[in-house]
Amino acid sequence: VNFDEKREKDLFNLNIRSGVNSSSLFIQNVAVSSRDTDFGSEIGWRFGIEAEFILPFHKNKWAIIIEPTYQQFNSKKETTNWNYNVDYKSIELPMGVRHYLFLNENAKFFMNASFIIDFSIDSTIGINSGNGLEIKTRSNSAYGLGYKHLDKYSLELRYQTSRDLLNGYTYWISDYNTISLIFGYSFF
Repeated sequence: VNFDEKREKDLFNLNIRSGVNSSSLFIQNVAVSSRDTDFGSEIGWRFGIEAEFILPFHKNKWAIIIEPTYQQFNSKKETTNWNYNVDYKSIELPMGVRHYLFLNENAKFFMNASFIIDFSIDSTIGINSGNGLEIKTRSNSAYGLGYKHLDKYSLELRYQTSRDLLNGYTYWISDYNTISLIFGYSFF
């Protein structure tokens, strides 16, 4: 008979996650090449809440994650003929899987793979103080590596694949990329 106390496994975590994004944007007009513009990299912030569902098999090493996140990107660029003003705000909805690599009872590494649906909020690329282009995004994916300590604190480096911000425009193509450093705190 084993009299050891059976520990309850925590199968759900709710985490506050904030951090910084390093994002870059390049827009291209296939009809008029003089309108092509590289906005370079900008630092912005992000804030999200992550729901993590630990799967009760394979020693709790796998989880499903959902993380609604607010993010923004603002930039201005003046070229010889054009003045651009980017005001991009959105709610990202990453949904994916996480795999843990346990180091000891208090520390573990993790890897993420997520599919991101993006909902832009009154976002535009203004051209020469005019109405400009409404930002309509496409989905993309993200991959992250991180470390979690005491099942409370986490740090993650995340790379997002390219996202098209000008979806639906015939002559415009865009390339938006993000790398994020994310700090997390699990409150249950």
